Amino acid sequence: MLGPRLLYAEDAAETVRLVVSGAAEIGLVAKSLTSAPAVQRATLSVDIPPGWHRPLVHRMALTRTASDQARGLFTFLQSNPARQLFARHGYAVPDRGA
Repeated sequence: MLGPRLLYAEDAAETVRLVVSGAAEIGLVAKSLTSAPAVQRATLSVDIPPGWHRPLVHRMALTRTASDQARGLFTFLQSNPARQLFARHGYAVPDRGA
């Protein structure tokens, strides 16, 4: 039984720290968090098959009073270079119409 042996971290980054430090033997985190060289050196990571879980959908929001800098970032994050960056770091990038 795993229940008494499970550790719940505050967030995914803490989970990675616990695994890399050896305080935890295994952790479930977003694929993008496993791409850092230090994490790759300290761990063996594998993808969890998509059929084993529902997709994690990330959204972004921009306030009506956002600064020009925030609006620029919002626009950039929807651009092809940003989409390529997301894909390179393990995120599935939806079609533009999605």
